[in-house]
Amino acid sequence: MKTSSALALSLALALALAAGCGGGQRSAFSHQFRDNDRETLAAVLERLPAPASHEQPQNALHRPLAIATTNDEPRRVVAMDPSNGETLWAHEIDAQTRPEILGDLVLTSDRTQLVALDLSTGAQRWTARMGDLAYVGASRDGNTVFWAATVGALGGARRVGHLVALDARSGSELWRHEVQGVFGRPASSGGMVLVPWERQNIAVLDETTGRELARLRSTDDVIAWIFDDPTGIYYGHRGIYRLTQQSVSGTRTGSTHIDTPFGDLPRDPDIYDDGFLPKPGTRSARGRIRVYFSPAPTGDPNVVAIAGDTYYFVYYRYVFAYGLDGAMRWARIVEQDIIGAQALDEGLFTVGEQGQMHVLDRASGLDRWSGGSSMELAAVDLDVAGFAGGAATGEAQPLRQALTAVALDPDNRLVPARAYAVEALAAMPETCSISMRSARCPARSARPSAHRSARAAPAPSTSSRRSAVATTSSRTRRHRRSRSSCRRCSRCTRRRPCRSSCSR
Repeated sequence: MKTSSALALSLALALALAAGCGGGQRSAFSHQFRDNDRETLAAVLERLPAPASHEQPQNALHRPLAIATTNDEPRRVVAMDPSNGETLWAHEIDAQTRPEILGDLVLTSDRTQLVALDLSTGAQRWTARMGDLAYVGASRDGNTVFWAATVGALGGARRVGHLVALDARSGSELWRHEVQGVFGRPASSGGMVLVPWERQNIAVLDETTGRELARLRSTDDVIAWIFDDPTGIYYGHRGIYRLTQQSVSGTRTGSTHIDTPFGDLPRDPDIYDDGFLPKPGTRSARGRIRVYFSPAPTGDPNVVAIAGDTYYFVYYRYVFAYGLDGAMRWARIVEQDIIGAQALDEGLFTVGEQGQMHVLDRASGLDRWSGGSSMELAAVDLDVAGFAGGAATGEAQPLRQALTAVALDPDNRLVPARAYAVEALAAMPETCSISMRSARCPARSARPSAHRSARAAPAPSTSSRRSAVATTSSRTRRHRRSRSSCRRCSRCTRRRPCRSSCSR
């Protein structure tokens, strides 16, 4: 009896010690794995390559490329050379997700499987079954492709995530993890894959074995995305974190982190694509309302630097540029809805839905280059690092004039962005001195909040423009009331959208 009791006690002690001290040896994605451990994170950082600059495209051809899905029938994936508008190849496929350039491959998915195309020819190399999960993205390190699919990212009773490692040349499966939880698009570098998990964790796995090496857990923020870049590994949600030894804190203030400086934007877009949601390969509003930035190399590993010191906000045909202090630099209307862009040192490379391409100068918004092809496009992935396009041409438009043009634009799809332009005009001191009492004049740069009620902001030149801007503001207020519950209307007796019969 005493012997069996002693054995039971020894077993209990062994289990307790394993739970407390053996975190690094547990299976991947175990809830008992030790997180925010300084030693394991240091080992991960040692394996990462030294930071490099964005001197040329990262694809295997080392040339600027735009890989897009078409909006015509039959639907295709096409590869284009932006420098001359040449179509390099086209592959007929009903792509449901935005193409991804990964080395010498292009990855997309149809309704049932992941499809890998040869970057040089467009020929199909291999496929991988996804089952009934939603493909959210892939990454590549060397000859290994890592892809993730999930269900339940937006809620629901079922929450499942799959992470799969494949041989990039043959598509043969190397290992797989399946969990009761949601995965986001992975990043990979230094023989490791970094996987956002449950919007709170980043699991770091060995690419050869799939064994978990380290884990980060955010204690006061959401982790919605992660990506690998020549300058380092970045992750975040509304702000931008750089993976450094400070990340072990698991906190915003203790990590290498910067907040975005420009405040609320129309439709409240994330600073980067949400890694837990599929990237549409068809035309969608989500693909046309985006914030773009690119990390820049820096001598200090504990700093997040932004290429050109500029952020860009795209809302369909409108582009707004901001400095690191959040002040709006310029605004621009382009001919076509923008389906994709890439931030460069010199400016923003954009692709329109009819194939029109621009490089917009970061300082002025003027064209440094324009080109493209005449093709109905739906979604695009770009790899155009180093594409400068020459010097900016033309005369820069004053910010007030550019914002007035946005506010007066008759495109009724874009009312929230037009209201945003109105608020930016109202926030400019010169506008206030003309149209408002000095006591109500906000002496600050153009940094509006999209959630405040739009204010009429007359242009400085003519009475017709003043009337038009006021009309835009009035329509915006009616539009917002129509989308909110009718709490103040005297004639409504129930909570329902406001109608024209309401008194307010």
